[in-house]
Amino acid sequence: MPMPPQPADAGNTRPVQPAGVLGLDLAKSYGWAYIAPDGGYVASGKRILRGVDRGTMAHELQMSIADLVTEFAPDWIAIETPHSHHYGASRNLFGYAMVAHWVAHVRELGFVELGRSECYAACVKDGKKSTKLGGVVWARQFKPLLNGDDEADAIMVAMTAHMRRTKAEAA
Repeated sequence: MPMPPQPADAGNTRPVQPAGVLGLDLAKSYGWAYIAPDGGYVASGKRILRGVDRGTMAHELQMSIADLVTEFAPDWIAIETPHSHHYGASRNLFGYAMVAHWVAHVRELGFVELGRSECYAACVKDGKKSTKLGGVVWARQFKPLLNGDDEADAIMVAMTAHMRRTKAEAA
């Protein structure tokens, strides 16, 4: 992954040091995870959007992601690529992805979308054959009492983004 944009300070000539990855598995009930620059697990959780319509949920999601960025100061946001076979769910998921990308843009962070199969292949090692249970079992090595599979997926997304970054920096 390329380095995130530099701040607008013209006098800043130092390269940006990696500051970790915030991984998100977006939905009305979404998981988040922060992975440190060295690849170590720091924290994860689950949040629920309680808005009554798409506008209030988008605003709530934006504020929630911004709060996580303020708390953990990542230099990348990584999300699981949205997918659904249902029209209504697809509209919401793609909207949530746009909100996350917007927060990354405003905060001058890198942004990447990762496919579910890439995350499972990188972490659980079974790729498309992996089940949700396999992902949860894998994520429990970091947090034994997970708040659900959304949190497990967020850990996988953040860890996969970190591995992808490490591989790109080594090349």
